Amino acid sequence: MEDILAFVNSHYILNLLASVLFVVTRQVLPICTALYELDDEGECHLDWRDTEILMFLCFVILLKNRRWKPLSAKEYISNMFLFTKAANILLFFRQDIRWGIFYALFILVLFLVFPEPAYIGPDSITFFRGQALDEELFHHPNKIWLVEFYAAWSPNCTRFSNTFAELSLKYDNDLFKFGKLDVTRYPMIAKKYKVDSSVTSKNLPTLVLFENGKETIRKPVVDSKGGVSSYIFKEENVIRDFNLNELYKTTKGRMKNKNKKEN
Repeated sequence: MEDILAFVNSHYILNLLASVLFVVTRQVLPICTALYELDDEGECHLDWRDTEILMFLCFVILLKNRRWKPLSAKEYISNMFLFTKAANILLFFRQDIRWGIFYALFILVLFLVFPEPAYIGPDSITFFRGQALDEELFHHPNKIWLVEFYAAWSPNCTRFSNTFAELSLKYDNDLFKFGKLDVTRYPMIAKKYKVDSSVTSKNLPTLVLFENGKETIRKPVVDSKGGVSSYIFKEENVIRDFNLNELYKTTKGRMKNKNKKEN
């Protein structure tokens, strides 16, 4: 039930409306007669070109299905919204350039005003401000930090926030910590750590593991030419690629040895 309720909000409802808007307005009286030119029979229905575009959309979604296979339900839905809205823009422009412009503006408003809902729940995450991350790594090199560089406007960051919070609750201890830094608010810090904070960024979110105050692992990887390799931010991938189980075991062992010496 909770999984279903997660989709009952303005973001998903309005994006669903945007995804079916053309088909609905093209076939429902009296809307179609007011917006579009009717055929010779004066009926409201999709013409062969509209149908061709929609069939191509279905083909693209099915073709991409293999690539989306590891993704969550929210990512499936968000990607489907992306493709259907792109098809709607084309369909509206075919009928009238004015409707295409209005629809494109509608999509822009949805993106800015009704973003994908962010995670709200328990976590064990430190949110760094300004130079705080640099100071923490310098003054406490004995701690291991897994830091997420994120942007509130990024859908990928929003989707990953739940997973990162759950990982922090599962693995956090005194020597293994989880942190986040908003690259939009601190672009100079992001630049220092080679994270692109622009709206065209391809490396958000970025996860960086710091050991002894130095970066040891980063996902996604950025090559010498600035190219960004794709990375699927699933819980099992992060656990495996950042060796979280081993790091947790090692830091817990160090804590036990420290306590024995103190006693």
